[in-house]
Amino acid sequence: MYWENGIFIVDLNDLTRTDDGPAIMSKENCRQLISRGKILRLRRGGGLDSGVLIDYASLPDRFKVKFIAKYGDPELRKIQEKMEYRIDHKAREWYFDDSRGIPSGLAERYTANASVLRMLSGKKMRMAASRATSGGGGIAWDAILEESERLREISGHTLPRSAARLAEWIRRFDAEGYGCLVSRKLGNTNSRTITDDMGRMIIALKRSKNPVYSVEMIRKAVNAAAQERGWKQIKSKASIMNYLNENVALWMDTEVGATKAKMLLNRMHSTILPTMPNARWEGDGTKVNLYYRTYVDGKEKMATFWVYEFIDVASEVMLGRCFSQGEDFDTFYNAFRSAVEKAGVFPYELVNDNQSSATTKQAQEWLSRCAQVARTTAPHNGPSKTIESIFGRFQGEVLARHWNFTGQNITAKRDSSRADIDFILQNIAGLPNYQECVAMYEADVQAWNTSLHPDQARYPGMTRMDVYQRESCPDCAAVTDASRADAFWIMSRDAVAYTNSGLKVTIKGQTFLFEVQGADGYPDLDWLDSHNGGRFFYRYDPQDISRVKLYSFEPKTGYTYVATALPKERIHRDIWSQTKEDGGFIREMEERVKEHAVQRHLKVKDIEREFGVAPEQHGLRSPLVVGVTRTEYDRMAARQEAEKEPEPAPEEVYPSTVGQVRKRVSGLDAEALRNL
Repeated sequence: MYWENGIFIVDLNDLTRTDDGPAIMSKENCRQLISRGKILRLRRGGGLDSGVLIDYASLPDRFKVKFIAKYGDPELRKIQEKMEYRIDHKAREWYFDDSRGIPSGLAERYTANASVLRMLSGKKMRMAASRATSGGGGIAWDAILEESERLREISGHTLPRSAARLAEWIRRFDAEGYGCLVSRKLGNTNSRTITDDMGRMIIALKRSKNPVYSVEMIRKAVNAAAQERGWKQIKSKASIMNYLNENVALWMDTEVGATKAKMLLNRMHSTILPTMPNARWEGDGTKVNLYYRTYVDGKEKMATFWVYEFIDVASEVMLGRCFSQGEDFDTFYNAFRSAVEKAGVFPYELVNDNQSSATTKQAQEWLSRCAQVARTTAPHNGPSKTIESIFGRFQGEVLARHWNFTGQNITAKRDSSRADIDFILQNIAGLPNYQECVAMYEADVQAWNTSLHPDQARYPGMTRMDVYQRESCPDCAAVTDASRADAFWIMSRDAVAYTNSGLKVTIKGQTFLFEVQGADGYPDLDWLDSHNGGRFFYRYDPQDISRVKLYSFEPKTGYTYVATALPKERIHRDIWSQTKEDGGFIREMEERVKEHAVQRHLKVKDIEREFGVAPEQHGLRSPLVVGVTRTEYDRMAARQEAEKEPEPAPEEVYPSTVGQVRKRVSGLDAEALRNL
């Protein structure tokens, strides 16, 4: 029996042998199941030490039960092996720091590599200390390489498979820390084919009206000038297209006209139509076994609701919950966040059931960031979940004290585990309402948490909460601002376009508008020019929609942080409803938009004149900036020219010896001598 490439492989002899206990199945039974396609045979067998191999996962459930009873659970064995691997939480925070600009896919790989290097470095130090004590010499690098390969399947690290190269990486990690793993090419712009000067020529040719250049014509023209100017050759039109798409604000007006470009590029207000008004945890969802009073069609009825609860298994403390009318991802998320915020740490292992709320791709990706081991329980196997037992005792010992108790599971045999329906039906009017029922449940949870722990032999006189607060698993990650954002901020499924109206997103049925703002709190118009029309994924805190983080995505590297956007200012459309602040904001933004349009116009005119494509250089005239009068244009252009830093005057440097200075002075006229 062994794991290979994620498959647990069982020898037929393990299934049919009787020398170590009853056989799991007979050979004839196995042969028939294989022939009918019920069991997957991985090797036919034959010859010495070459038996028939079976895929364990294909065994019918009745044989899996016998196998686990005889040999143990292979999945649990694999998890226990995996628990030997420890993620370096400080490395994760370092690599996932937005300010470093490391794409998420690379940050995940670097975290795994750093975690393994930390473990291998510790093993090397222990080995060196042991050998120094015993008088031995050197480090057994082959043993360290063997440990690295064992950890490779568990962690997925990408460290070298050579002992010499692995030793070099460990030495670099010990000397340089986390930064040694980051590729020197990351964020390096030296390898860009299109330089700033080349880009200016591309923009100029794109803006040319006489002649009008196609993308292929631009590529050929730039390549023709490349040798003289020391540029690299552009091999494909895609490079030109990508550059133009990144700088669309510098040429769009020549493509679609100044008026339409203004509508597409300039920042626009969003207006309102006229109007007057948060060890091992287990989680599970269950019905709250208390009836409450509600109204249906004007009549009083009894009803129940659901709760998703997270429980610390060791202490049996109920940590956090969320009430709902069903089980979905939002309920699961809110319950877990409540538990983490109360505990102040993330669990080492998180176990939940197979309900759809926690098995989606989105939920699995999220859970992998919340615990070192996150897994689901075996389907239809209630006893494997400690929380089921805790729920049963909580219901029987605490909730059952109330007369509005609904009873336990329908399979319960004791009369005391069933509800007195006759009595409840006669007293519907006396049932608590929903809010009162929730308060009853919360008080019962408090009573459960502060009651004596059931294992009094181990914890004499201690309550469940005493056991929970006494100590904590040392390998649990603490809740910090960085880990909270990493765990609880949700990444959007789809990318959304950022336009001159901002970023429009829909969260839980509500529409929100965000935009990137400058340090002064006003919209960042330069950022809008560079990213107008770009599509971004966004992350947000479901419990605080006061900002979103924008990310670009590449299949090979993952998500890269771009900017943070804040709620967009909304103003009333009609003057009567506008406040003094609305009016001031409108006037300020109108002035800023015009200033920005003039600044952009001056920039592109400089580019046109530099490369001789300005209409005025060909007897033609350029249109004025739309929305800006000639007087405003002249005033703004003059101010922007005046604000430019003047070029420093050339400095005349004199020789350093007396003879050289006298020689220099003899060549000056009288006026120059007076100026010395």
